[in-house]
Amino acid sequence: MAIGRESLPDLVDSFGRTADSEFDFGALMDFLEERLGRVDEAEAYDLVRGSSYIFEIWKTSSQMSFLPRRMFFQGAEFRIVPSREEVEGGFLFPGHRFMPFVSREVFPGDFWLVLPDGSAPHVRRIDLPVQSATESLSFFGEREASEYLASDDPANESAGGSVSVTTYDLRDFYAENSFKPGDALMVRVLDWLQGVFAISYFPANQPADAVDVQDWTMAMRAGFYRMQVELGAEGDCYEQLAITLLLAQESGIFPVMKTPPQSISGFIQAQDDIVVDALDGRAIFYISNEDISMNEYDDLRGPLDIIFKELGLSLSEADVGAYMRDALFHGLEDSDAVLARVLDGRSLIFKSADDQEDFHQLWDELWEDVLAIYSPSNDPFGETRSRLLELNDRCHAILRKLDAQNLAPEELEKDPVVKEFNQLAPMVPGVLVLLNVNNLIPHPSDGSLEKILAPLFGQLPAILEKLEEK
Repeated sequence: MAIGRESLPDLVDSFGRTADSEFDFGALMDFLEERLGRVDEAEAYDLVRGSSYIFEIWKTSSQMSFLPRRMFFQGAEFRIVPSREEVEGGFLFPGHRFMPFVSREVFPGDFWLVLPDGSAPHVRRIDLPVQSATESLSFFGEREASEYLASDDPANESAGGSVSVTTYDLRDFYAENSFKPGDALMVRVLDWLQGVFAISYFPANQPADAVDVQDWTMAMRAGFYRMQVELGAEGDCYEQLAITLLLAQESGIFPVMKTPPQSISGFIQAQDDIVVDALDGRAIFYISNEDISMNEYDDLRGPLDIIFKELGLSLSEADVGAYMRDALFHGLEDSDAVLARVLDGRSLIFKSADDQEDFHQLWDELWEDVLAIYSPSNDPFGETRSRLLELNDRCHAILRKLDAQNLAPEELEKDPVVKEFNQLAPMVPGVLVLLNVNNLIPHPSDGSLEKILAPLFGQLPAILEKLEEK
């Protein structure tokens, strides 16, 4: 029996659910056309980019690939810090705490938790005060939180001061580990699609290294900032966290999903400027010190970001802002010179003269904004930014060189120098974002920035020299 065209979205999701590794668009098209015959590429492209099972990744300015989310989250670790009420009551209410380390399709009450001895805790229903429940559901938003509670027990729709919820019975586990308020569960993803997790005990009296906490926080904030550029007001807390983790991991600043020193909720609570609010019935994160209302949240993703994305360029206003600041730091007040440097080796091909005019107008507006807010004399990172941008330019030149060679990905992956390059090069734009945004990192005298920069300034130049000589 022939499969109808209406099954195209399901087939795209199916490919994302079952693919075991990163894939390119051609592999997806082969899969679709084998089952459907001729497929509209534009339609398939929109579907794969919007699939909740797939991440879109730009490896270079011209090379894009896709990554199954289940593979990205496979083996990922995250913390949960049970409340005093949970510790004393011997239970764990899942709520939003496993977000986004599990597919949206799995109800939290159906997760399978695996204890260190290989056993699985039973579930039990308890009556939880509404306030306690909503605190652990706040990342869902009011509408989805209500749906969560109604799915758990239809009687919750007319509940009064308490709701009936499914929890995990951890009485024995807590007792065996002398679990106290403040202690944590370290959770490891065994199966993102099915919601299977291994949990272990992490006591509060074994605090994480202070430098690790700082570096992890910096990586998360860098990922969070770039996520805002990518998503703007789209998505919800689940999607924002997923993209934040992807971009934080790509930044190379710190392995954010390996024995993380803090919980996601703890990270959000510790950031004075990151808040959760409602937008069109969704819960969404935004930065409060940007002095924007939720109705103006779309403005957070700059119009140049949208143009760069439409043109297929792996650029953002944050990248451009770094180059503009560098020019001003060196006394060069010439936005055309900055544009020439940013576009070196890239092509801007506009659909019309109007589009080109719009781009240049937006470029000039960004230049004026940077002129208004940037003070070279008050920039402690000017020289550091300049050195990073020099590395960034060389990295882009190497990427263009590798693209021009048209080597197969598996051939490139065999080259140890290319592997080292791929590990370090993504750190450069991640750190540039940190230098752009106020309060993302401490003053240079703190020493944490020096630790992050050490491999970039110490190892990356030699790697680039080897690739430039090839």
